[in-house]
Amino acid sequence: MVETLSSLLARHRRLVGIAVLATMTVSIAAALLQRRAYTTHASFIPQSGRGGSSLSGIALQLGLSGVSGEAAQSPQFYVDLLRSRSLLRSVVEKRYTVAGDGRPQAGTLADHFKIDDERTEVKIDRAVLQLQRLIKAGAAQRTGVVYFSVSTNDPRLSFLISKQLLEEVNSFNLEKRQSQAIAERVFVEQRLGQVGAELRQMENALQSFLQENREIRNSPRLLLEEERLQRLVVLRQSVYNTLATEYEQAKLGALRDTPVITVIETPRAAPIPDPRRWGEILVTSIVGGLVLGLALAFVREYRLRRREAV
Repeated sequence: MVETLSSLLARHRRLVGIAVLATMTVSIAAALLQRRAYTTHASFIPQSGRGGSSLSGIALQLGLSGVSGEAAQSPQFYVDLLRSRSLLRSVVEKRYTVAGDGRPQAGTLADHFKIDDERTEVKIDRAVLQLQRLIKAGAAQRTGVVYFSVSTNDPRLSFLISKQLLEEVNSFNLEKRQSQAIAERVFVEQRLGQVGAELRQMENALQSFLQENREIRNSPRLLLEEERLQRLVVLRQSVYNTLATEYEQAKLGALRDTPVITVIETPRAAPIPDPRRWGEILVTSIVGGLVLGLALAFVREYRLRRREAV
């Protein structure tokens, strides 16, 4: 097979050479005519919430398994979130103002991407798909840092999209944290009432016991019963105090509007366009030219053999 290809290249080297040269010329011309891309880079790390160690402990003590603190999200979760259709739809529907043709141009990303369709949903969907192709995202598993980049033909547009992506991620985290705080508040409020009732019941039982048994020093059985009731009261009092603290924290958490991501690399407009990858372009064009040249050589060889057969 190798010998066949070698002999074929030798017999039709001029045709193959012309194909390679033509492919390289077209690739270089296309690269020169193509608008330069500008890439904005950014990275962030999600802030952990106040945690749920005490609330989780209470839930375990009470035999409840469905309540925990803020669920930890892996860095990969945020990578997927950055490319999710729901988040990107919000980014697409925002309006952005960039400099174009000597005067500012304002519009949604569908407008800037020049997507022409009278159907609004189709227009938005196509813009989301195009935006997904312009975003590259990844995460450092060891540090938890999430990084992403946005490449468009306009440096300011790349910057504005990156900035909006950070705002959407922060809004998502903030809404999630507040929703969880509300759920925790409802749970703790219910348990606070139940534990408060149990505490009063235990206190009443201890009070009744002490009133009915004023002299218990000479009775081991009564002493043990008093200690048991005291332990129940102390246990319920401890759980009640912890729940009361968690209740106040959950109420504050539901109202908290502070940022919940820490920006490591702030987006900025790229001052120069991305460098052209001439090496990659040349290698790709040479390989493509060889494939095209071999295909043409096979066609010519086939025709020559048919003529000889006739």
